[in-house]
Amino acid sequence: LVSWGDLTCGGDQTSVSDKLSVGVQRVWGTGFSFAAMNADGEVVTWGNPRFGGDSSKVADEIRDGISNVFKTSFAAAALKHSGAVVTWGDESSGGDSSSVLVQLRGGVLSVASSCGALAALKETGEVVVWGDPARGG
Repeated sequence: LVSWGDLTCGGDQTSVSDKLSVGVQRVWGTGFSFAAMNADGEVVTWGNPRFGGDSSKVADEIRDGISNVFKTSFAAAALKHSGAVVTWGDESSGGDSSSVLVQLRGGVLSVASSCGALAALKETGEVVVWGDPARGG
């Protein structure tokens, strides 16, 4: 995997290149950061630390078992095979899901994102939203 462009927005992945040298399965991006799933199923992030490029606080939770990643302009959410959702990035743009944490522990079928919010569709038909209220959260 090779990235280029603005170094502060993901144009340089050298800090994580050892995890992305072969077998990258998927890549997701925003204007400020990237996430990639490597051959081991681990989600690796780089770019602007505030806007999704630093997932170190949830690294153990996104090491494996991820089915998809969804990105707002400034944050990200990983949907696990178990139906749980893990978030990181700008807190006000969906990176902080603590207000809906109980609802995101399982039973999530899909996730959608806007520029500053995320929505999760649960097995029950309930839609759980978080992030910037002005952007759908």
